[in-house]
Amino acid sequence: MINQNFRLYRSNNSFFGPLGYLIDTIKVKVQPNKITWFIWALAPSIAFVSEFIQGVDIHQSLWYLFLVFDP
Repeated sequence: MINQNFRLYRSNNSFFGPLGYLIDTIKVKVQPNKITWFIWALAPSIAFVSEFIQGVDIHQSLWYLFLVFDP
């Protein structure tokens, strides 16, 4: 079983980790590759839509895809 502290670290890292990249993108210091971002967004989007169609409850795992998934 994974330690609870590791899970919290992992979820915080997945959520707050890309903030530096986002800030640099807004300041136009970096320019993201559009094809790569599309491909990385495609997998969780397909999973999200398929779970939504199947009626998965929001509190189960529906939003977990976007909170924890990181490329």
